[in-house]
Amino acid sequence: MNKLNCTFSEWQQNPEVYQINRMDAHTVTVPYDSEETAKRYIIKDSAYYYSLNGNWKFLHVTCPKEAPQEFYQEGYDVSAWDEIEVPLSWQMAGYGRKQYTNTAYPWEQEEEVMPPFAPQNYNETGSYVTEFELPENFIGKQVILSLQGVESAFYLWVNGEFAGYAEDTYTPSEFNITDYLKNGRNKIALRVHQWCTGSWLEDQDMWRLGGIFRDVYLYAVEPDHIIDYRIDYDLDPGYRDVEGVCRLTYLSQQHPATALRIFAPDGALVFETEIPKGGSGNKNAEIPFALADPLKWSAEKPYLYTVVLLTKTAEGRVKEAVPGRIGFRKLEIKDNVYYINGRRIIIKGMCKHEIDMYRGRAVPYERLVSDIKRMKACNINAVRTSHYPYQKEWQDLCDEYGMYVADEVNLESHGTWFNDQKEIGITQPGNEMIWEDVLLDRCANLFERDKNSPSVVFWSLGNESFGGEVLASMYRYFKENDPTRPTFYEGTFHCREYDFVTEFENQMYMRPWEMLEYTKNDPKKPFISCEYEVCPGTSLGNIDEYIDLFDTYPELQGAYMWSWRDSGLLNYAPDGRPYAAYGGDFGERLHDDIFCCNGMLLPDSSDTPKVLAVKHAYRNVNIRLVHAATGRIEIYNKFLFTNLNEYGLVWEILRDGVTCAQGEACMDLEPLKKGRINLWKTSPVDVTDGHEYLLTVSVTAKKKTNFSDIGFIDCVHQMSLNHPYPAYTVSAKKSGELKVTRTFGSLFVEGKDFKIVFAARVWGTLASYQKNGMEYLQKDMKPNFWRAMTDIDLGNGTQIRCAPWKYAAKKPVLTSFEFVRDEDRVLVTACYDLLTDPAAKLITIYSILGDGTISVEMNFEVPEGLPELPSLGYMLQLSPNMNRLEWYGNGPIDSYWDRKDGTYAGIWKDTVENRFIQYVRPQECGNITDVRWLTVTDGEQKGLKFWGRDLLEICALPYSPDQIEAADHPYKLPEPDGTYVRVNWHQMGVGGDDSWGGIAHDPYRMPAGKTYRFQFYMKAL
Repeated sequence: MNKLNCTFSEWQQNPEVYQINRMDAHTVTVPYDSEETAKRYIIKDSAYYYSLNGNWKFLHVTCPKEAPQEFYQEGYDVSAWDEIEVPLSWQMAGYGRKQYTNTAYPWEQEEEVMPPFAPQNYNETGSYVTEFELPENFIGKQVILSLQGVESAFYLWVNGEFAGYAEDTYTPSEFNITDYLKNGRNKIALRVHQWCTGSWLEDQDMWRLGGIFRDVYLYAVEPDHIIDYRIDYDLDPGYRDVEGVCRLTYLSQQHPATALRIFAPDGALVFETEIPKGGSGNKNAEIPFALADPLKWSAEKPYLYTVVLLTKTAEGRVKEAVPGRIGFRKLEIKDNVYYINGRRIIIKGMCKHEIDMYRGRAVPYERLVSDIKRMKACNINAVRTSHYPYQKEWQDLCDEYGMYVADEVNLESHGTWFNDQKEIGITQPGNEMIWEDVLLDRCANLFERDKNSPSVVFWSLGNESFGGEVLASMYRYFKENDPTRPTFYEGTFHCREYDFVTEFENQMYMRPWEMLEYTKNDPKKPFISCEYEVCPGTSLGNIDEYIDLFDTYPELQGAYMWSWRDSGLLNYAPDGRPYAAYGGDFGERLHDDIFCCNGMLLPDSSDTPKVLAVKHAYRNVNIRLVHAATGRIEIYNKFLFTNLNEYGLVWEILRDGVTCAQGEACMDLEPLKKGRINLWKTSPVDVTDGHEYLLTVSVTAKKKTNFSDIGFIDCVHQMSLNHPYPAYTVSAKKSGELKVTRTFGSLFVEGKDFKIVFAARVWGTLASYQKNGMEYLQKDMKPNFWRAMTDIDLGNGTQIRCAPWKYAAKKPVLTSFEFVRDEDRVLVTACYDLLTDPAAKLITIYSILGDGTISVEMNFEVPEGLPELPSLGYMLQLSPNMNRLEWYGNGPIDSYWDRKDGTYAGIWKDTVENRFIQYVRPQECGNITDVRWLTVTDGEQKGLKFWGRDLLEICALPYSPDQIEAADHPYKLPEPDGTYVRVNWHQMGVGGDDSWGGIAHDPYRMPAGKTYRFQFYMKAL
């Protein structure tokens, strides 16, 4: 065995040495001992696969110079070392520091370092040791060690001998260690540096972790093993027949006889051929194939064909079986539109990080399967591997379940440049050609692993790394090696000189009107955004505006939402309770706070209401009402390759929220077509009888799939049969049955079974509401113009810009308080000047009816010069026992003025506790829109009912806005001391364009310079 040259300082000072003795990148070619086993395509079933996952000996130090120097030698005693699970980010085992930063390099406040050098003092290092017995069936074969993911650089020793070095955190590093092995017990040792020179290229917005975080295994191969294969093909102009070639690379210089067998999705053999043994010096071979009208692959119909390559002995015995899977599809850009198999793609996409709350970057396979099933159930059809290659198992799942993948090179250098930068300057990699080889290597690592994957529809050059000659070289690499897939990159938006490296116009977080403007200015490329609609906490407003654009303008072809899951990590409160932590929770000085938590799911993968909102926005079917009397609806089948006869239509008519008629229908409707159907011949209801009638149509699956059961709901549409909504009115007994008493400080209004008290002298507020001697209010009902700030509110400065409204209602100046008795009611009028500059003027008019119903009417004059209103309504504090909700309005999830997607009107039930979403940082949540009526009751059905002449917004939570804002984590919230009910005309929209400056769009805001009026009713039950 030849000794390898190594200085052991490559990690720190030489970016041009990024691997030593590492094998060339290739697709997965672990062999199987039979064709039948290979066809199952489960790597762990291979007789030639041996996992090294498990407990390894481990020693962690805070800087490399403290690491043991000879631990890799045979006989070195590591018995006193700790044990660590592999795979696992070592921080999740309690070692080192968990640190979250967005653009700042994590060492910036610890050590002064300039590129390309790596930090020497602030650089955690882990030494790993494991031993294993070489399986008997590995003896006499070539043995390859595969490390699927190590962060970020490592040195490898086998039985005391140096065997290699590698970087590129997120792609496999493989070494042929045959010559280092011995019979019996073998020792593998790794020294892992958290940061290396290549870390300048890994400045992704994420937790900064270290260690062996993906699988480690051995596999044994024959000397003439197929180490790589590539399947190239093309569809004929009608997208029907396929002709292709399988290009093989062998370990040996003389390839064996090799058979190619292709199996259809149903397991039927559809093609086979064989080539004879090759001549000496020829390690490559090609096998042509042709298929007549195979099933085509798409995200909707992810038909996969299994390929098995069989190497044979001279006698024809199978030596090895190497499997793969392939889907047939054609990608084209024509006239600025991107097509798959001749159909215009719309990317209904999602970005995500590979992160697990409990295991760091070591994401279990079960989590991957759960994620992709849930994504498919949300009508998501595309994933961007932001911002690095994901584990190979994820790519396989995308092939199997159907996702359009933007496969991203492990590159981000955001911390070396800034927005509005004009010149490349010191941007890395920029024009610094010292980075060219390492980045071309990263391109090759990604491309060679995933080249046969049908779900990869873009090669993404990386993220937020500006422009420059190195990126141009990366672009040329992909175009030279794969002309069938386009390149995808956003960074050159900031550096138009290198705009040619991306075949799409790709700008993050463009507003809808900016996208529309793009279509009007002679677009030269299709538009697909790598990121849009950031999703922290309560957010995801106005997503429908984007979807409408994607459906309308051919060049606008979708976007990838940011992001799938909050990237919170496990931490423990002082009392021992577990919670999801964000930046700063681990005592780190440099961090970016909660910016890591912007997902549809919570860190533990629990749903939030945003899941159903996205599911509806990404729906595959649109329905509109054409004629109410006959139930005639128009249906638009948005699927590209699916006839709507695979789905049924389940409809029901709601009379004031209660089902009064229902039925089913179906329709044979080709993809991308519109059609009309009558749901009934004679209307089953009289829509003129003064009640509200709503038609709800659910699109449900007729067949079971790998992610859903029969009856799975693709989407729900609701339409009014007698719009507009009929106002709710009241009738009451004469006010003569009411007793009115005025004292120095209070006004009492009493009826047969109720008593109402106003604080007449100081506040003019409703202070008490009793029925049968039971008090319903814990505190005065007061006007309220505030909500607990959302993450987006905090990001855009609402808490500062709109601060006057937080305090304006706490101590309003009562200018007059009057009451009069009409024939059928008692009218109470309270007038206020609010302590704003200029002063806003509020008038609240209460009408108390004979049955105890209270009408509350607001007249609110907001002068110019004040900020917009975060909320407009009143807040009541009820007993915490009144925690049961029932309402007729939008449900089941919370909804907002600009985010009603995924909700529809009906009669719903919930608890106050359930309405509070356990976001990583407590914030506004639980709101209900389009409320016709709502009750808040205790276990005995005692409580309050609210309704309005017009639709209301109501939010009932176990905490007040002040209590929510005072807690930066859920565990810091107090024990509930009441049920806080906010009855609003509106609160402003939640927004979603971005989370660092974007605000709700104009239609969903309440500006100053207007007089606002609204009215609602309440009654004790």
